[in-house]
Amino acid sequence: MISDKLQEAWERDPESLCGDLVGNGGTRTVYACTLADDLVIKVGHPAGADFNPSSENLAEMMFCAHASDDLLALVARAIWISPDFRYLAMERAQVPPPVLAFRSVPLVLLGDSSRSNWGMLNGRFVAVDYPQALWHAVRGALKVGTAPAEWYDPEPFRQLEAQCRALAEREPFADDPAMVRFHLKEAEQHALQARFMEQSMIEAMQAELAEH
Repeated sequence: MISDKLQEAWERDPESLCGDLVGNGGTRTVYACTLADDLVIKVGHPAGADFNPSSENLAEMMFCAHASDDLLALVARAIWISPDFRYLAMERAQVPPPVLAFRSVPLVLLGDSSRSNWGMLNGRFVAVDYPQALWHAVRGALKVGTAPAEWYDPEPFRQLEAQCRALAEREPFADDPAMVRFHLKEAEQHALQARFMEQSMIEAMQAELAEH
């Protein structure tokens, strides 16, 4: 299993996972994966007091763990994440041809429309940078009025809340009051989103029952 090989390599030397530079953003750097040509490794930059890029890796991993097959077809899938959330393995997409306009972007993935955040994978136009995908999926579906009840599962947000609370107690963050406050604030935001999802699920189920 490639996930097992990635884990073993990370335990030996995390940097051994990273090959040639693929791209560099404000919070993460992307490298070719040394263990598989069809993967990239996203590495979060060291966390600052106002932002923890590891939460972006975690959000993409959580999205892929819980999204429907229809939504997963719209993204390059995250397949493994390191225990410290800093290293993420994701399917490698190619730069899209210039003729593809952003009108092709699915509404459920509305968000950052930078061309560098999109690619082609097995003939599909996919998002390669989507840490806010769960939020965008809900908001985009609400905008076009097509969200079924199962889209509002609150469990991913509960898990994100738990992960953020755990990070607040984990070294080196536990010794940094600013980082503790940041992670606890993130946890509260995820808790609020979970409650919103619960209410939205109830309303969507009621609407579906009314139609039948």
